[in-house]
Amino acid sequence: MPIAAAQRESDSRLFNANIAALRAIQPCAADHLNSATAPFCIEHAISRDDTPTYCWRDDANRQHWFGRTTMPRVRGEALIETFQPGSGNVLIHGIGHGIESRLLLNRLGAHQAIAIVEPDPWRVRVASSLTDFAPYLIRRQLLLFIGLSAWKDAADFFVENTGFLLPTRILSWPWFEKEDVAFVTGQQRSLQSAVAARRTTTIPTARVAPIKPRDNAVAIFSNYLDPRSLRLCRRIEAGVRAIGFDCICFAPDSPVMMLTTAVQGALAEFAPGAMLFVNAVPGDLNALPAGCRMAIIASRTGYPEGQTMTELSAEVRAFALSAEARDALLQRGMARDRIDLMADAALPNLPVNREARRILLIADRFDASPESVGLHLTSHVRLWNEAKKLILDQIDAYRDNQAETVLAAAERKLGYNIDSAEVRTGLTDRIRAVLGPSLIRRAYIEALRKDKIEFTIAGRGWSSGEDIPETPILEPWTAGTAAATLCPFGAVVSLNSGEGSADEFFDALASGMIGFVRIPRGDSISAKLGATITPDRDIHPFTSRANFIQSLRRFLTHPDEFRTRFAQTATNIHAHHTWSARIRNILLKIGHPLPEESAP
Repeated sequence: MPIAAAQRESDSRLFNANIAALRAIQPCAADHLNSATAPFCIEHAISRDDTPTYCWRDDANRQHWFGRTTMPRVRGEALIETFQPGSGNVLIHGIGHGIESRLLLNRLGAHQAIAIVEPDPWRVRVASSLTDFAPYLIRRQLLLFIGLSAWKDAADFFVENTGFLLPTRILSWPWFEKEDVAFVTGQQRSLQSAVAARRTTTIPTARVAPIKPRDNAVAIFSNYLDPRSLRLCRRIEAGVRAIGFDCICFAPDSPVMMLTTAVQGALAEFAPGAMLFVNAVPGDLNALPAGCRMAIIASRTGYPEGQTMTELSAEVRAFALSAEARDALLQRGMARDRIDLMADAALPNLPVNREARRILLIADRFDASPESVGLHLTSHVRLWNEAKKLILDQIDAYRDNQAETVLAAAERKLGYNIDSAEVRTGLTDRIRAVLGPSLIRRAYIEALRKDKIEFTIAGRGWSSGEDIPETPILEPWTAGTAAATLCPFGAVVSLNSGEGSADEFFDALASGMIGFVRIPRGDSISAKLGATITPDRDIHPFTSRANFIQSLRRFLTHPDEFRTRFAQTATNIHAHHTWSARIRNILLKIGHPLPEESAP
């Protein structure tokens, strides 16, 4: 197929996918695009940075490039690099080439959106044939307002969709003059004031006669932006639904419900009998459903901020997923007898497959350079590099709790003495959380590659084809994708430390995989996976790279030996350690009625 024809086909596929996604959420905007045509003849071209684009000539035979650039990716990267989007939504007047919005979306949090106001529909049509916007349109992270009524359409959208934050930052184009900046800023202010005035009459408020709380309805609320906390919210939601209850989840993993006033209105309509606050507290909402039982769930990586625990009602209990989370709750004034220590859990109802042999390695990637962790002073950088050498010298025996010892040894080696307790704590924490785990992952992955054992990595931060060539990288799975994602694997290896990925490891065990966990001599598995997993009964521990490779080789050649030995692991997880079991326990502890089949 000729290059031009192939490009036209690619453009058509992109446009059709984008228009289908747009029609599902903004049908009027989709109609604008379908009927839009450029006012002159445009031709497909490849830009100077090899990005597909379009160009045309005017009546004076001067060439023009779509998006006003011959290097859209290079300019886009430079533009986004210097832009500070903040934590809210972003406004862009004019779509540019389109790649700029895609680059910015990759940097935004899951709760943020970009609103593009483009008076010329044909420009959006062309951009939609060059850039894949569909995933962001579906997730409501990209909003398109097109044509002469674009500003009015934007106001109407934000009034009707009361959970969206209004755009607070503006991305200005390089060609903007002072007059352009003044115009867009004025329009933004008008949009904010008009929407705020109209929303006061459209956002639902608590009813005069509240709906009676429903015993079979549970609401989940979180305002904590950490990706693992967001993931936890959805796992808890899966557990609630698995016991047969209705569930509504307000988590900042989408721009759709970010205003607390909208959340409160939706809660009043939903009338939950119980509310679960994930890394949040009831005081984060101004109004709560009457008669609702409440619990706090504190994850391994995030603890409720703001309201002290002493202000909570005596009926509110807390459930901590780690000793550190429990200690944080105690420090905020929560009574010890109202805190339950609770282990991570698997997603409910995962199918068990005992036939597969592929190996799944769970390990996040960290950048262990001193600059990446904020170390710039020469003395701190030298200490970091010396600590790296010391850990590598004992990589098989190294444990996370040796970070302070390693730092002290590095000081002695270099003749340094850190007087500041704050600096010492900062360096120790970085060695424990970043340097040690990063070096361990690299060493054990290199051992796998050296022994030519094929594996797939599940973890965050990896770049496919760059960090570990020819090794497949899995995106984190969700409650909806877990079964299909995990089915092909027969063994799972955990190289993550305590706060890493116990939940993902539990999912793997529940799916029937044989678990291999690094536990150096003198270390405890409870620091990694809680007290619910027992070495040699539920998982196979390894202490060194040689032991690691030997164990995996044995599994690959004698899988039935391992399946017989760990035949009860998946059964144990399904019976006691899924999120449906955790939800039953939480509801029981706070005095909420259980479904009949769940009642003990």
